[in-house]
Amino acid sequence: YLRCARTAGRYSNMTWSDSLVTGRRRNSATLLTCHPNSVVLLLLVGCLLLARPINATITTAAEVRQLAPEEARKELPVSIRAVVTYVNTKSGELFVQDSSAGIFVFIRNSTSDIVLRSGQLVKVEGVTAAGDFASSITKARVTVIGHAEMPKAVDLPFDKILTGEQDSQWGHLVGLVRSGREEAGVLYLNAVTSGGAFLIIMKDYPPNWATTLVDSKVSLDGVLAAVFNEHRQVTGVRIFVPSRGFLHLDRKSVV
Repeated sequence: YLRCARTAGRYSNMTWSDSLVTGRRRNSATLLTCHPNSVVLLLLVGCLLLARPINATITTAAEVRQLAPEEARKELPVSIRAVVTYVNTKSGELFVQDSSAGIFVFIRNSTSDIVLRSGQLVKVEGVTAAGDFASSITKARVTVIGHAEMPKAVDLPFDKILTGEQDSQWGHLVGLVRSGREEAGVLYLNAVTSGGAFLIIMKDYPPNWATTLVDSKVSLDGVLAAVFNEHRQVTGVRIFVPSRGFLHLDRKSVV
C-alpha cells in the first residue's frame, strides 16, 4: 500500500532519495515502483468505499426487498417511516408501506411502544431478514409517530398479481365469494375472479358474513400477498383486508 502510494509518481518520472529503512539520506536515488493498474484499482476501491459505507442503514422498503436472500441474512440495519397497512399480532402478521414499497415485518421478533393498528404512521428500526418469500424486516422497534392515509391501491390484471411482484403492496381486487370459514377470530373467504382464485383474510368482518358475503361480488382494498411453497415459488394470491370498511359489496349473485 505504502509502495503504491509513494510511487504513484511513476507517471511523472518522480524519484525518492530518502531511505525507508534508516531514515538517512542516500546519494543514490531510489525509485519505488508499482504497476499502474494497481494504483487505479486502489483509487477505485477507495471511491466505492466512500460512496457506499459498510453496513450503512437502509432507509426504504424497496431497498430491503431488492436484497438477495443471502444478503438479507446478514441482518443489515434498517430504519424506515411507513404506514401500517395490516396487523394481526396473534397470527404474527405486520405489513407496512412507505413511499417506495410495502414490506413484511416479523412482529413476533419485534416490539412496539403501543398497540399497532392500520393507518398508523410508524418508524421501524430493525435489521434485514431473508423471509420465507421475499426479503423482510425483523428484530424491529416499531414506534408510532402519528397517523397517515393508506397508500394508493394498485389495480392490476390478476395475472400480474400472480407473479408475486406485488407481494406486500396495498392493492385492489374484485371477485365473487364462493365460501368461507371463521378460525381464531379471523374470516377466510374463498373468492374467484376472471384470472383465477384468491383468498380473502379479514380480522374485522360483519357477523352475518355467511348470508351477506357468500355468493356476492365484492371489491376489496388490502395487502396483496403471495401464497408460496418452500422454494419461494408463487402458488396463489391472498389479500389481507384490515377492516370491513375496505370491503364493498357490489351485488348479490343469483346462484
